[in-house]
Amino acid sequence: MASGSLIFGFPGKAIAFSRDNGDFKYDAPVIATASIGAELLPAIAMLCQNVSTADSGRITSTDVLVSRTSTQLLDAAALANQTFNFYREDCAMGGGNLQAMWFDAQGNGTFPSGSGSQTLNAATVTRLLNGQVLKDPSTGKLLAFSAYLYVHHDSVKYVIVQRQGNRTTGVTEGSLATWTQE
Repeated sequence: MASGSLIFGFPGKAIAFSRDNGDFKYDAPVIATASIGAELLPAIAMLCQNVSTADSGRITSTDVLVSRTSTQLLDAAALANQTFNFYREDCAMGGGNLQAMWFDAQGNGTFPSGSGSQTLNAATVTRLLNGQVLKDPSTGKLLAFSAYLYVHHDSVKYVIVQRQGNRTTGVTEGSLATWTQE
Protein backbone atom coordinates (compact mmCIF):
# COMPACT_ATOMS: atom_id res chain seq x y z
CA MET A 1 0.00 0.00 0.00
CA ALA A 2 1.47 3.38 -1.06
CA SER A 3 0.73 6.39 1.14
CA GLY A 4 1.89 9.94 1.72
CA SER A 5 0.59 13.49 1.80
CA LEU A 6 0.27 16.43 -0.55
CA ILE A 7 -0.45 20.14 -0.28
CA PHE A 8 -3.99 20.84 -1.47
CA GLY A 9 -6.20 23.93 -1.93
CA PHE A 10 -5.67 27.60 -1.19
CA PRO A 11 -4.42 28.36 1.31
CA GLY A 12 -2.55 25.07 1.06
CA LYS A 13 -3.06 22.38 3.63
CA ALA A 14 -1.49 18.95 3.81
CA ILE A 15 -3.83 16.02 3.21
CA ALA A 16 -2.97 12.36 3.45
CA PHE A 17 -3.52 9.86 0.67
CA SER A 18 -3.20 6.11 0.35
CA ARG A 19 -3.45 3.53 -2.38
CA ASP A 20 -5.33 0.32 -1.76
CA ASN A 21 -5.92 -2.25 -4.53
CA GLY A 22 -5.13 0.34 -7.22
CA ASP A 23 -7.55 2.98 -5.90
CA PHE A 24 -6.27 6.27 -4.49
CA LYS A 25 -8.04 7.61 -1.42
CA TYR A 26 -7.56 11.09 0.02
CA ASP A 27 -8.48 12.51 3.42
CA ALA A 28 -10.94 15.38 3.97
CA PRO A 29 -11.70 17.85 2.51
CA VAL A 30 -11.48 15.73 -0.67
CA ILE A 31 -14.80 13.93 -1.18
CA ALA A 32 -14.24 12.38 -4.63
CA THR A 33 -11.30 11.67 -6.94
CA ALA A 34 -10.44 10.53 -10.45
CA SER A 35 -6.94 9.18 -11.09
CA ILE A 36 -5.63 9.17 -14.65
CA GLY A 37 -2.61 7.13 -15.70
CA ALA A 38 -2.31 5.70 -12.20
CA GLU A 39 0.65 3.43 -11.60
CA LEU A 40 2.62 4.02 -8.38
CA LEU A 41 1.09 7.53 -8.34
CA PRO A 42 -1.39 9.06 -10.80
CA ALA A 43 -0.05 11.12 -13.72
CA ILE A 44 -3.10 13.38 -13.34
CA ALA A 45 -5.37 13.48 -10.30
CA MET A 46 -8.72 15.27 -10.21
CA LEU A 47 -9.64 16.10 -6.60
CA CYS A 48 -13.13 17.30 -5.65
CA GLN A 49 -14.46 18.89 -2.49
CA ASN A 50 -17.56 20.70 -1.25
CA VAL A 51 -17.25 24.47 -1.08
CA SER A 52 -19.68 26.98 0.43
CA THR A 53 -20.81 29.68 -1.99
CA ALA A 54 -21.85 33.28 -1.25
CA ASP A 55 -25.52 32.34 -1.58
CA SER A 56 -25.09 29.51 0.96
CA GLY A 57 -25.33 26.88 -1.75
CA ARG A 58 -23.02 23.88 -1.91
CA ILE A 59 -21.16 23.05 -5.09
CA THR A 60 -18.44 20.58 -5.94
CA SER A 61 -15.11 22.26 -6.61
CA THR A 62 -12.32 20.52 -8.47
CA ASP A 63 -8.55 20.82 -8.58
CA VAL A 64 -6.42 18.95 -11.10
CA LEU A 65 -2.92 17.95 -10.00
CA VAL A 66 -0.37 17.14 -12.71
CA SER A 67 2.66 15.04 -11.78
CA ARG A 68 6.20 16.12 -12.59
CA THR A 69 6.49 13.11 -14.88
CA SER A 70 3.90 14.65 -17.25
CA THR A 71 5.01 17.05 -19.99
CA GLN A 72 2.99 20.15 -20.83
CA LEU A 73 2.33 20.59 -24.57
CA LEU A 74 2.42 24.11 -26.03
CA ASP A 75 2.20 23.36 -29.77
CA ALA A 76 -0.83 21.97 -31.63
CA ALA A 77 1.44 19.71 -33.66
CA ALA A 78 2.10 17.69 -30.49
CA LEU A 79 -1.61 16.73 -30.48
CA ALA A 80 -1.68 15.60 -34.14
CA ASN A 81 -3.91 12.58 -34.75
CA GLN A 82 -5.06 12.37 -31.12
CA THR A 83 -8.67 11.73 -30.04
CA PHE A 84 -10.06 12.33 -26.56
CA ASN A 85 -13.21 10.29 -25.82
CA PHE A 86 -13.41 10.43 -22.03
CA TYR A 87 -14.70 13.59 -20.36
CA ARG A 88 -14.75 14.09 -16.59
CA GLU A 89 -16.24 17.02 -14.72
CA ASP A 90 -16.28 17.23 -10.90
CA CYS A 91 -14.67 13.77 -10.67
CA ALA A 92 -17.50 12.12 -12.62
CA MET A 93 -17.39 10.67 -16.11
CA GLY A 94 -19.64 12.38 -18.63
CA GLY A 95 -20.57 15.68 -17.02
CA GLY A 96 -22.50 17.88 -19.42
CA ASN A 97 -20.44 16.83 -22.42
CA LEU A 98 -20.49 13.35 -23.94
CA GLN A 99 -18.88 14.12 -27.30
CA ALA A 100 -15.26 13.67 -28.37
CA MET A 101 -12.48 16.18 -29.01
CA TRP A 102 -9.96 15.35 -31.75
CA PHE A 103 -7.03 16.71 -33.76
CA ASP A 104 -6.06 16.02 -37.37
CA ALA A 105 -2.54 15.39 -38.73
CA GLN A 106 -1.71 19.14 -38.71
CA GLY A 107 -3.02 19.76 -35.17
CA ASN A 108 -6.27 21.43 -36.25
CA GLY A 109 -8.73 20.73 -33.43
CA THR A 110 -12.43 19.86 -33.42
CA PHE A 111 -14.13 20.73 -30.14
CA PRO A 112 -17.67 19.95 -28.96
CA SER A 113 -20.06 22.90 -28.74
CA GLY A 114 -23.76 23.35 -28.14
CA SER A 115 -24.41 23.34 -31.89
CA GLY A 116 -22.37 20.21 -32.65
CA SER A 117 -18.68 20.96 -33.05
CA GLN A 118 -16.28 23.82 -33.68
CA THR A 119 -13.07 23.41 -35.69
CA LEU A 120 -10.04 25.56 -34.94
CA ASN A 121 -6.85 25.75 -37.02
CA ALA A 122 -3.53 24.63 -35.55
CA ALA A 123 -2.32 28.21 -34.99
CA THR A 124 -5.40 28.93 -32.84
CA VAL A 125 -4.97 25.65 -30.94
CA THR A 126 -1.34 26.61 -30.22
CA ARG A 127 -2.47 30.00 -28.89
CA LEU A 128 -5.03 28.24 -26.66
CA LEU A 129 -2.34 25.91 -25.28
CA ASN A 130 -0.28 29.02 -24.47
CA GLY A 131 -2.94 30.81 -22.42
CA GLN A 132 -5.38 32.44 -24.85
CA VAL A 133 -9.02 31.82 -23.90
CA LEU A 134 -11.80 30.69 -26.24
CA LYS A 135 -15.40 31.90 -26.06
CA ASP A 136 -17.81 28.97 -26.01
CA PRO A 137 -20.46 29.89 -28.61
CA SER A 138 -23.16 27.86 -26.84
CA THR A 139 -22.75 29.29 -23.31
CA GLY A 140 -20.87 32.55 -23.83
CA LYS A 141 -18.44 31.43 -21.11
CA LEU A 142 -14.69 31.49 -21.61
CA LEU A 143 -12.66 28.30 -21.95
CA ALA A 144 -8.97 27.81 -21.17
CA PHE A 145 -7.03 24.67 -22.11
CA SER A 146 -3.75 23.02 -21.19
CA ALA A 147 -2.48 19.72 -22.59
CA TYR A 148 -0.08 17.12 -21.20
CA LEU A 149 1.47 13.83 -22.21
CA TYR A 150 2.45 11.05 -19.84
CA VAL A 151 3.63 7.46 -20.09
CA HIS A 152 1.31 4.75 -18.82
CA HIS A 153 2.31 1.08 -19.05
CA ASP A 154 5.03 2.00 -21.59
CA SER A 155 2.67 3.83 -23.95
CA VAL A 156 2.28 7.59 -24.43
CA LYS A 157 -1.11 9.02 -23.45
CA TYR A 158 -2.48 12.54 -23.56
CA VAL A 159 -4.83 14.57 -21.38
CA ILE A 160 -6.38 18.00 -21.83
CA VAL A 161 -7.44 20.08 -18.83
CA GLN A 162 -10.33 22.44 -19.60
CA ARG A 163 -11.41 25.37 -17.42
CA GLN A 164 -14.60 27.35 -17.93
CA GLY A 165 -15.27 30.76 -16.40
CA ASN A 166 -16.43 34.32 -16.92
CA ARG A 167 -13.09 36.19 -17.15
CA THR A 168 -10.51 36.54 -19.91
CA THR A 169 -7.56 35.98 -17.55
CA GLY A 170 -7.11 33.72 -14.56
CA VAL A 171 -9.99 31.46 -15.55
CA THR A 172 -10.27 29.72 -12.19
CA GLU A 173 -13.96 29.96 -11.34
CA GLY A 174 -16.62 27.80 -12.99
CA SER A 175 -16.11 24.21 -14.00
CA LEU A 176 -12.89 22.27 -14.40
CA ALA A 177 -12.78 19.17 -16.59
CA THR A 178 -10.43 16.68 -18.21
CA TRP A 179 -10.46 15.10 -21.65
CA THR A 180 -8.50 11.84 -21.68
CA GLN A 181 -7.59 8.74 -23.67
CA GLU A 182 -8.28 5.53 -21.76
